[in-house]
Amino acid sequence: MDAGFVTGINYELSNGITIGGRFIRGFVPILENADTQQQWKIYNESFSVTLGYRFKDN
Repeated sequence: MDAGFVTGINYELSNGITIGGRFIRGFVPILENADTQQQWKIYNESFSVTLGYRFKDN
């Protein structure tokens, strides 16, 4: 189980093309190395880019 945050932006051009990006990061580490003095903490993270087209309503 994980909790985190999402931030992103989306923009629609006048011709109907949409572009956007989003970043997701979890708060709970998925890997901790407890056998060493210096801890590795690896989190769920992703970045996505979107490209789309919006059909105009009549």
